Amino acid sequence: MRTVLGPYVADTESTGSFSISRHFALMIVMSSLLLAGTTAILARLYFDGTRTDARTSLWRLDYRVSFDAQREGDRLQIWLPRDNSHMRIYRQMLNNPDLIPDTPRSTIYQSRLDLIAEEAGEHSILATFEFELGPDVRHTSRSNEPIVPAAETTRWLRSTRTIQATSLVAQNLVNEWKQESALAPDLLQRIFQFCLQDLEKGEEAWQDDAESTLRDQMGTDLGCLKAMVALCRAAQIGARLSSGFEIVADGEVEPVFWVEVLENGIWVPYNPVHGFSQKLPWNWVKVGSDSELVVSTSGGEEVEAEFLLTRLPTHQGLSAGNRHWSSIFDLSRLPSRIHDVLSLMLLLPLGAVVTVFFHTVIGWRTVGIFTPALIALSFILADWRTGVVVFALAISLGMITRSLVEPLRLLMVARLSFMLTLVVIFLVLTVSCLDYFRWTPSADAVLLPIVILTLTIEKIYSSTIEDGAKITAHLMLATVVVSFCCYLLLSWRSIGSLVLRLPEVHCFTLAVLVLLGRYTGYRLTELFRFRDLVIAPVSTSE
Repeated sequence: MRTVLGPYVADTESTGSFSISRHFALMIVMSSLLLAGTTAILARLYFDGTRTDARTSLWRLDYRVSFDAQREGDRLQIWLPRDNSHMRIYRQMLNNPDLIPDTPRSTIYQSRLDLIAEEAGEHSILATFEFELGPDVRHTSRSNEPIVPAAETTRWLRSTRTIQATSLVAQNLVNEWKQESALAPDLLQRIFQFCLQDLEKGEEAWQDDAESTLRDQMGTDLGCLKAMVALCRAAQIGARLSSGFEIVADGEVEPVFWVEVLENGIWVPYNPVHGFSQKLPWNWVKVGSDSELVVSTSGGEEVEAEFLLTRLPTHQGLSAGNRHWSSIFDLSRLPSRIHDVLSLMLLLPLGAVVTVFFHTVIGWRTVGIFTPALIALSFILADWRTGVVVFALAISLGMITRSLVEPLRLLMVARLSFMLTLVVIFLVLTVSCLDYFRWTPSADAVLLPIVILTLTIEKIYSSTIEDGAKITAHLMLATVVVSFCCYLLLSWRSIGSLVLRLPEVHCFTLAVLVLLGRYTGYRLTELFRFRDLVIAPVSTSE
């Protein structure tokens, strides 16, 4: 004997041509979705595999800097990358909550950023640069550097603590070469060839100042570069050190250095360590000038700097010459700052699948159909620990306030607007409290869907009045469980990246939703609730 439960009898017992045509239509829709998804994915993988763009790549460079300010007013100097003919910065962000610029015009768009500590203690900075990089056959240092006025050239002839242009060994070498040729171009080439061929370089334990390197004819890579700067200055040729990064592969990177020499008022790059001259390699990104430190401090101590390089998916959206209508379907071409948001949006349908599965197959009711997925989404965008506490407090206070408002007998629209106002006030005060006690850096920690929160309070209160506290508790428990499952799915970054790259996988999502929508079997909770109706077989004795 079989007891049929739920409102599914009519559908499961349907017969005739109408039932056959309906099942046939279902098979056509399912097959079409699966075929469309498979075809689109295979086509994208094929064209992505055949597409090559060896001349252009997209990168993200992250500065992670921390330093200990001994007193108020200590300064931090950071050299920043900037545009040139083979690099174009299309996005840059700076997060320095405890530091202020030296002047109102001192922004991230300048070559060097000077920041002042408002109070003593440890401070941290995160700077992010996203840029397009590619070789340009027209690129030389002369194409992107302004002409240096003659009045400023004396600055690049001075002797410093580690670049001893007035040392005896530097002066003797320059005088010897001047006897061979008094022409400045010939003298510069002689200096470059000497540093390239005659100086032994590479050992970390060797000297890194110019005088010691010239005297011993050996030194570190940086010492050889300083030796060339000292020789140029001794020959009355303006020269300086420059720093930057070599863009090669993902991971943590260290700064690289080279020499820049003034030729007819233009800075021209030379590097006797790597053996290039007149032209900077296209994958070397310039950052600092006249400095051997990308990050330095004045007054502070314990400066720690980490530089991370990440290659971004290459797309055709940045280069004007590569625009094509097919790039509309390439979501990776969009700015990377919205990649996380797009990934979460594309994961929401999967959260809907989770919700439909719990409703249809398991039989759990939740507060609202998509409320669990939206709550999980808010916790992804915010600090989930603080968000859970704020959510619980908001629900509790909202229930208390809702019970106090009930005697007023307000109309539904006015009542919901009243509750919405209270929720907004509560969240704003929460942000202020968290900032006061320094429990969270920003308002993102309580980034909850305010309208959903208001409707949730209303539905919980209505359920408590109509169905009782026990059923409402089950409803809330189911909502929490489904929200947790949605959170686990939405926080899965690899799945988000996959869906962003292959959004056509949602053809399979639609197929699953169609299949779940046609489910007419028993729900698991019904098997538990009506277990007493199952009639056990009666044993007969002979």
